[in-house]
This record gives sequence, structure tokens and C-alpha cells, in this order.
Amino acid sequence: MTRPFLAKDLTAIILAAGGGSRMKSQTPKPLHKVCGKEILNMILDAVELSGIEYSVTIVPSDYKLFEISVGNRTRFEVQGQAKGTGHALLQAKKAAKNSQFILVLNGDIPLISPETISQLISLHQEKESTATFLTNRKDNPLGSGRVIRTHKGAVEAIVEERDADSEIKDVTEVNCGVYCFEAPWVWSALESLKPSSTNEFYITDLIALALEQNLRVETLETDRQEETINVNDRIQLAEAEALLQQNIRAKWMKSGVTLVDPTSTYIEQGVNIGEDTSILPNTHIQQGSTIGRNCQIGPDTTVKASAIGDKSKVTHSVIENASLGTKVSVGPFSRIRAGTVLENNVYVGNHAEIKNSTLGSESKCGHFSYIGDAIIGTNVNLGAGTITCNYDGLTKLKTVIGNNAFIGSNTMLVAPVNVGENAVTGTGSIVNKNVPDGARAIGAPVRIIQGGRS
Repeated sequence: MTRPFLAKDLTAIILAAGGGSRMKSQTPKPLHKVCGKEILNMILDAVELSGIEYSVTIVPSDYKLFEISVGNRTRFEVQGQAKGTGHALLQAKKAAKNSQFILVLNGDIPLISPETISQLISLHQEKESTATFLTNRKDNPLGSGRVIRTHKGAVEAIVEERDADSEIKDVTEVNCGVYCFEAPWVWSALESLKPSSTNEFYITDLIALALEQNLRVETLETDRQEETINVNDRIQLAEAEALLQQNIRAKWMKSGVTLVDPTSTYIEQGVNIGEDTSILPNTHIQQGSTIGRNCQIGPDTTVKASAIGDKSKVTHSVIENASLGTKVSVGPFSRIRAGTVLENNVYVGNHAEIKNSTLGSESKCGHFSYIGDAIIGTNVNLGAGTITCNYDGLTKLKTVIGNNAFIGSNTMLVAPVNVGENAVTGTGSIVNKNVPDGARAIGAPVRIIQGGRS
């Protein structure tokens, strides 16, 4: 067993400047998402969880999208011309010049684990190698560089698919694109590399150079094929998604969450779900969502970046960037939009839409309603067909309804407007003026009658 590695004087370098032409996308390949998170952010997660504190990411000249997706969690260095992985690595020399070791990862391996990274570095430091790289035996090694060994098992070469004959293509051990190097050696070695026939420089040539110089080269073989999957096209992206989805589902079921039909349940990374919650088929729980205990979510429901409290129920509905308290019921066929807060024991019926509004505890919103930019008090009844007319063509305007108010069916509330506590609006009313506490508002437009509920 290898010792825990020493993180001091170690820099992780992620190669993310490649064009990714096989993705056929305006989005750089490392910024495509697997289960809701960018590939590059997943690799950075693994690096940081392994204990490495400093990283450099090699990016193309236009890297604005990288800054948006990743922020300042890594240092960016630019590879102005696509001249191969060896040339890309050389761009990190200045940023990592003070490190004794460097870890190099291709920017297309989203499922690499922090444990494997730690094991690779520990082996490298323990064996005092010049170069150590990760290998795996693949059932279908098509497209991968083959690891060729001597009869004694020592590494002899890495042969890329394009250079392999039929015998070499039968080799199943492949290079995974994760390396650890002695930093002083690698910087000088990169300067001495010769270009390929396409005028590119490759990291695999560093392994050949180390072997030529009789320096120590070690490998770590992982038996987890899924963590070494490369994403070069949409097919491989879908394969990575399926593998990670399977792991995520298993994790939540082991944690006490019921997935009625796991294969039709989609749960992204960065989600939290409480015990004894049931997720019904065709439901998507997206990144940034938190769901409490004893909830029922679905079927046919999407929850995006939202918090749902204990014992709540959401059926055939969409919840996005919203907050739901305990014992809240939504749907079926409703949409709770960004900025909405539904406090404890709120009920929202079918075919309702609520946007940027707060509904106080015990309040009810009937079906076929639209509530936008409103503050609704506690124990308010919003009858079926209630509409807040919150847009005047220029700005969004606010509606405020006091505690214990009763809003009759098909009431139209023309904002800005206030409806007082214990007030009542009649069915089909158009409320275009403030309604005092305890008053009744009837008609289109309304007449105010003092004395609310009898």
C-alpha cells in the first residue's frame, strides 16, 4: 500500500485547450456537462478533494466561457496555437516553476476519482520516479494509446492508435491521460521534444524520452474503467452521464430515498435528498436542489435549484429557483418560478403559475391562477382563476394581500394594489384600487363596501 502523498510543492495541470471538434459544438469540450456539472469543474473537484491546493488550466485564447464556468478556482494559462499536449503543458512552466512535482490530467476525463489521483501521486513519490502514469485495461481500447511492456513487465512504450499495427491493437492496457512528473526534468525535457509529422508535440513522447534516458517510469493500473472514460463526442458524453447517473441513484437509494423507477429518474450532482422521500418516475432533480424528509416528488416533475421542506408533495409540476416550506402541496401541472417562497402548509392547485412571490403559511392558491410579484399573507384563499396583472408594459408592479383575505374566483388584481387583512373580493372582480382591512370589493371595476366577511 502506498503512503499518503505530500501535497507541498505539487501543482495540478489540466489540459483543456483542445478544440474538441468531434463534439461539433460552440461550447468548449471541457465545459460540457455531465449530470449538471461541467467536465472541467468535475476534474477540479477531484483534484481538490485529493488534497492538491494549486492548479493551472491550459485554455484556448478565447477563454471567457471558462472564466464564467470555473471562476477563480484555478489559474488559466493560454495555449495560443493547438500544437499538441506537450506544447500545452509547456504553457504552465511559468505558473508551476516552483513545484517539485506536477500532476497532468487531460481535460476530458470527468469521472476520475480523488482516490486514484492520490494513489498515483503517492506511488510516484514513494518510487521516486521521473514519470508515473495511469493505465487501465479496456474491453474495447479503440482510439486509445496502448501500453507496451517488456517480457518482465516494464513499460517499453506508449503507442498511439494511428501508429499501431494489428498486434499492438490487440493490447488492452491503455494510457488514461493522467501523469505525474518530476517537475525540473519535465520542463527541460519538453524543450527537447521533436515535433510529429503534423508539427505537434505530445506528452506521450515524454515517456519515451524518459525510457531512452534510463530514468524510472512507473504505472498505476486502475480496475475502474468508468473513471478513465474520455469524452470526445456526444456518444461518450452520454456514456459518462449514464455511468454517473447509475452511481448517483445508487447513492441516494442507499441513503434511504425511494426511487420507484430508477431508470426514469434523473438526479444531478450537487443535490441533497432526505430520508424516506419518494421520487416517482420521469422526475428530474437538478443541481442546487435540496429536498427534505418524507416528501413525494413526481411523477413527471422537475426541481431546479430549489429547496423543498419536509413532508411536501409536488406532482406533475416544475419548481425552479424557489423555496417551499414543510407540508407544502403543489400540482398537478403547476409551475413555481424563480424568487417564489411558499411557506409552511401552503397549497397550490393544478395549472397554477407563481413567480417572484411569497405565499404565507396556510394560504391556498386555486387552480388556473397566475400570481406574479406578490406578497400574500397567511391563511389567504386565492380562488380559482385569480390573476395578478403585474406588468404595465414597462415595469413589474407589486400586489400585496393581507392575512386572512378571501380572493374570489376570477378576480383580477391590477397592480400596484393592496388588499387588506380579512378583506373579500367578489367573483369576477377587477381590483384596480386598494381595498381596506375588512372591506369587500365587488364589480368590474370594483366598488368598495365596508364590512368584509359576515
